[in-house]
Amino acid sequence: MNAVILAAGLGTRLRPLTDDKPKAMVEIDGAPMLQHQILKMRNAGFKRIVVNVHYMGEQIIDFLKANNNFGIDIMVSDERNLLLNTGGGIARAAMMFGDDKPVLVHNVDIFSNVDVAHYYNECAGCDALLLLQERETSRRLCFTNDMRLAGWYNVNEGEVTASYTGYDIEDLKMYAFSGIHVLSAGFAKAMPQNEAFPLFSFYLSQKNDRFIKGVVLPDDTRWVDAGTPQSLVEAAEIVRIA
Repeated sequence: MNAVILAAGLGTRLRPLTDDKPKAMVEIDGAPMLQHQILKMRNAGFKRIVVNVHYMGEQIIDFLKANNNFGIDIMVSDERNLLLNTGGGIARAAMMFGDDKPVLVHNVDIFSNVDVAHYYNECAGCDALLLLQERETSRRLCFTNDMRLAGWYNVNEGEVTASYTGYDIEDLKMYAFSGIHVLSAGFAKAMPQNEAFPLFSFYLSQKNDRFIKGVVLPDDTRWVDAGTPQSLVEAAEIVRIA
């Protein structure tokens, strides 16, 4: 199984912790975020991982070398010269696998007890599988009754962008994105290469022609976006029980 860990973010919400280190190297329960994610993937059976880097990326590269890639095949997608945004970063990283296996994409700052191997296998038959939650957020993904991606709803603006053909807003289900998703190899290869672009702009451009499916995580799922100093305590609790 293949996984991409997105670790190229600037980590501005974590300042001052990220003044001298990338977000992926901020420690939670005594170890960097990146280490927790790598071990989660390894324990779930993932054999190959690509980590993308940008801000202070040399620290991540040195960390991986010092730990012998934690005993698995880890490659680095180096974006230090050009940050490719979420879409471009995934596109470049996914191409590094060079095979036809699906790709799990996981934000480095998302901590949960989600069974990632289970959802990796659930991607069979669709182009992308997005893990969703019923939680409050200002930006929500919209889905049809059969859970096909339909649009993007901005609560502050009160409108849907690029809604699915034939659907009105009252017909759509709205969920928060968890920061975890799976792409088929074919879909990943169809993404533009060597361009900086946001992931969901690409997803929405493909929604009518591709089967981009959503699946809602169980209500008892433990999940936190460890993107702020205040959230690190909860992330540490999840690490200890996961």
